[in-house]
Amino acid sequence: MGEGLFSRSLFPLRCGFWRRPMLLLRWLQALFLRWVFQCLAFELVPAWHSHQQLIQGVQEVNQGAQERRKDWAIENSRWASGTQGHYANNIGLRGAVVQFAASLICSQQCSP
Repeated sequence: MGEGLFSRSLFPLRCGFWRRPMLLLRWLQALFLRWVFQCLAFELVPAWHSHQQLIQGVQEVNQGAQERRKDWAIENSRWASGTQGHYANNIGLRGAVVQFAASLICSQQCSP
């Protein structure tokens, strides 16, 4: 037999496991644990990375929303100080209500 995974998997056959039941039990336990860890590695690691990417994306969206809110506040204050003050205040109030509703929806749907 050559070296590698196949020859290692036949380890109890070469060592006479029928005469040593504890050796067989340890071999089966090692195979089972290796299978469990491989399953966990293939399932949990990508899920963890995608979860971290989702959190990072939500944080970037929230940061962008905060920057837009600052820009909108500056723009609304410029409009309010101008000749169209009443109309601009009305727009600013509607924008604030829409932004508040959007932030509530995002906080409920995007929270991990």
